Amino acid sequence: MAALAKRLHRELEWIPLKAMRKERTERYRSASELADDIQNYLKDEPLTAGPPSTVYRLRKFVRRNHVLVAAAVVVLAVLVAGVVVSTLLAIGQTRALAEAEAVSNLLQNDLIASVSPATSQGLTLTMSSFLDVVSESVGAKLKDMPIREASIRDTLGNTYRHLGEYEKAELHLRRARQLYQEHLGLEGPKTLKSMCGLVWVYFEQGRYIEAEKLAVKTFEVLRRVLGEEDENTLHSMNTVAFAYMRMGRYEESESLYDKLLETCHRLLGEEDRLTLSVIGNLPWVYSMQGRYDEAEQLFDKAL
Repeated sequence: MAALAKRLHRELEWIPLKAMRKERTERYRSASELADDIQNYLKDEPLTAGPPSTVYRLRKFVRRNHVLVAAAVVVLAVLVAGVVVSTLLAIGQTRALAEAEAVSNLLQNDLIASVSPATSQGLTLTMSSFLDVVSESVGAKLKDMPIREASIRDTLGNTYRHLGEYEKAELHLRRARQLYQEHLGLEGPKTLKSMCGLVWVYFEQGRYIEAEKLAVKTFEVLRRVLGEEDENTLHSMNTVAFAYMRMGRYEESESLYDKLLETCHRLLGEEDRLTLSVIGNLPWVYSMQGRYDEAEQLFDKAL
């Protein structure tokens, strides 16, 4: 509290001190200008009576937009960490440093610069606007680094998906899948991960035929590469069963869910997230067939 009081006291002092400055040209030009500065203080915006430094203005911007800035930092951390680590593991150090520098320049010159008070003045900044900045540049700036481009597009696509911007999500996830498949093959874990993200974009858009087709293809590859009891395969199996349910193929959906539930109980336990997901999904299949007593029992169990 003492630190807060000290900060507030210091900023509030600036207003009367500016009004009483010895040089007339350094004072407020009018009572309305003084009133505007009081409003700036109340809205936590930079005071004209405050220091003209970029650091002060940036600090005020961060304080006003702390949730947005925090979210942007998380996205930056994921992008930078994923790209740098995977690069260092996959290729030689000299090339890795060059690619990491290219990604750093993309984020610094485009994303971070977009929140500068000088460039964002008067604009409403959102999480989507941060993503849009990177989206506009990623293809051109990483055109010779397909795996790095795919990695960033995969992150962008899934983040857009969680924001409900499905067209943008699809654009990035389709491109990520294409790049991964060209350079890592269809069976590459990163390729399959981008395919899984794309399946859920189709679901959210009500494009169930496309979702089912891609879900089945992903499941078949995972089962062949990782085996039927790998956790990634089980998650994909859950997605296929969900796709069958949404398409009205209830018997196929129920059969798959029954098999999946038995495997989850045996390998993961009753309280695992995937097990609970299946217990929560299967009663919808019962409900669609009018089997409400069976559905109710499973819903109660899930709850």
